[in-house]
Amino acid sequence: MIKTNFIILLLTTLVCFSISGQKLTCKDLKNGVFTIFGDSTKTQTTIIRKGNSQTEKHNESSTPLQFKVKWVNECTYTLIPSKETLKQFKESELPDIGVLTVTILEIRDNSYIQSSTSSVYNFVYTSEMFFTKN
Repeated sequence: MIKTNFIILLLTTLVCFSISGQKLTCKDLKNGVFTIFGDSTKTQTTIIRKGNSQTEKHNESSTPLQFKVKWVNECTYTLIPSKETLKQFKESELPDIGVLTVTILEIRDNSYIQSSTSSVYNFVYTSEMFFTKN
């Protein structure tokens, strides 16, 4: 009986370690809290992505931006500004960015590298997003 209990405990421990040691995939990044830093560590944007919505809060702005998230494939999604966000673009110095397409290029231990493009402007912006592991 003691041998059986020990073997079950050992197997359970090994399974727990193997699960916690698995690499993250793009699917693991569909929901969560992420931070991106600007050119200096003084500017940062906190991104909260849950389901089909994303909220972005810039530390130098009191008004958050809202986006609809649509996943194109496992590692690519689009961000469509909400009506409120579009209104903010028109009332501020922010340019209308159109629809953003974001592709997750690489997943690291506590961050991921993404590439963003716009349907309005001809640019590719590559950045590193840091995340909180749950």
